[in-house]
Amino acid sequence: MKLAYLSTVYPRYAVELEARYADGPPRSFAQAREAFEADVFGWVGAWGPALAPLGHEVLEVWHNVDFLQRAWTREHGVPGAEPDAIALAQLRAFAPDVLWFDHWDERLLPRIREACPSIRGTIGWVGSALSDTPGWRAFDLVLSCASESVETLTARGVRAAQLHHAFQDRVLRALGPREPKLALSFVGQLAADAAIHVHRERLLERLLGEVDLAIFTPSHARTAGSPAMRAVKGAAFAIARALEHAGVPREAVRRWPVIGAAAAWEAPPRAGLPKRLKKTLCPGRFGMELFRTLRDSRATLNVHAGSATRFTSNMRLFEATGAGTCLLTDAAPNLAELFEPDREVAVYSSDDECVEKARWLIAHDVERESMAVAGQQRCLAAHTFHHRAPRLDELLRHVVR
Repeated sequence: MKLAYLSTVYPRYAVELEARYADGPPRSFAQAREAFEADVFGWVGAWGPALAPLGHEVLEVWHNVDFLQRAWTREHGVPGAEPDAIALAQLRAFAPDVLWFDHWDERLLPRIREACPSIRGTIGWVGSALSDTPGWRAFDLVLSCASESVETLTARGVRAAQLHHAFQDRVLRALGPREPKLALSFVGQLAADAAIHVHRERLLERLLGEVDLAIFTPSHARTAGSPAMRAVKGAAFAIARALEHAGVPREAVRRWPVIGAAAAWEAPPRAGLPKRLKKTLCPGRFGMELFRTLRDSRATLNVHAGSATRFTSNMRLFEATGAGTCLLTDAAPNLAELFEPDREVAVYSSDDECVEKARWLIAHDVERESMAVAGQQRCLAAHTFHHRAPRLDELLRHVVR
């Protein structure tokens, strides 16, 4: 079966990649893809090798990785094409049986269906922050790492299934030995205008006063904007919600300037990050730089996305343990299915316990490193992409049968 996976990388990482290859980008598409995959960002280069033994061929289309897409256009005679046109050309040439559409722009999906008559099934993807959009019904199946999202989608009449994140064990071939230099690290998002991250901000600010904590986030350079801009955004959010309550379809509201963007927000815009927190932030880490940061941390902190997340499911679980660092993560009912609490990963159930566990881990080298080793062994034995491939294979075959 031929599977096409279309997605994007974080905008900040896309900018970093452009800067990295500004002076001498790889000329051939094969060279560009090799350079991109070598950085081991997220799922890049993951599913192809994992699914190949099960009879699948995988094409990855990274919509906003410009240096990679430009290399493809140079070889296939479509120079100067805009991103959507390049993606459509790649998909037509590949002629997939299944399209895995992990992209924010729902308007592109029907264009792909029209351009690629070979497609027999479509798959969507969502994490724990599930938007209330009718777009999920456009897919034959929606996958999620989060059990609560699967439950919500199923209740809405959408066919959904769970698929856990995983670790790319090829990281270890390039990572090198563990030499912890940072006491405690946090690597992740801090969205100043997203309500789901309020508790994350609060906990990080608390930890800054208690332990030696290094925070790496793409939000380090973000500003909340002027009071006037926040007022405009707040008014746009209020109008969008009023229109929705009046019965105007959300997909229609999204076509409007300004108000359309606000229709996708889960909450009205908030003020910026607390000053004490903001002044300590370091730039975000992606790809191998992220893994080196985790490797160089005695322990690293995992904080899920607020009260909407009941079950543990994010990618940091597997990135941190796979890299060999000690993970300090929030408790969840399903955690013991993945890692043994306080033997393979350290677990906290409150802010107070998080501070207490962080102090203890930093102070107890032998016990902490023993937990790191146990966590890595469990990750490599049960949570790589090769371990996930049979589950995805089963789901793919249900989609096209």
